[in-house]
Amino acid sequence: MDGEMLTLAFDTATEMCTVALGNESGLLVSIDLLAPRAHLEKLLPLAQQALELTGRAQSEIEAIAVGVGPGSLTGVRIGVTTARSLAQALEVPCIGVSTLEVLAAAFSRSGALVCALIDARRGEIYPGLYDCSGTRPRMLGEHRSIGLDELIGELEKHDRVVLSGDALVTYGDELAERLGDRVRLAPREQWYPKAADLLPLAGRDLEAGAGDYRDVRPIYTRLSDAEEAEAARR
Repeated sequence: MDGEMLTLAFDTATEMCTVALGNESGLLVSIDLLAPRAHLEKLLPLAQQALELTGRAQSEIEAIAVGVGPGSLTGVRIGVTTARSLAQALEVPCIGVSTLEVLAAAFSRSGALVCALIDARRGEIYPGLYDCSGTRPRMLGEHRSIGLDELIGELEKHDRVVLSGDALVTYGDELAERLGDRVRLAPREQWYPKAADLLPLAGRDLEAGAGDYRDVRPIYTRLSDAEEAEAARR
């Protein structure tokens, strides 16, 4: 990030509402709050709290970064809409980063093969397989939703994969039992994305010239329940 660019980062794609402030010197403050179905009420107050803790004003924010999913369709929409609105109001750049990449970023430079897993509900999972040998996770594949058996079939092709993400709350025990030594579950504190890990990813994108809020779009890999019901009626 150039100069003393103050960046506000947040992610609301999972049950975690995570907010952080940082600049080119690093992280200034981060706040992580488990807030199921309460992101709309919690996000802006947490951002204001982060500003107050660092003695900054909203007018000093020079960039916005947001996790764009996949994840909870409502949560992703709240995050992306808030980010785009703030960027327009403050006339600052806006960066969107995959929430799966944010999860994998906790393992950057580790050399690990990381599979980030976000619970897609209805028996499905959003997986993201990442090579974490470099400074930024490199995705091996594409965004999609799959069932547990299909995921296990793909993980059986690899050895020593680190599993992370909130899907482990539901599927962690079964994945460990069926895959054995092929996988290792990350510590529970790494099962949710952290805005502190989003900040450096967004900083690299800003340096590369990204920042148009119109380019920040949610990552949806399937229709919502309401949209599927509407499609079925047609």
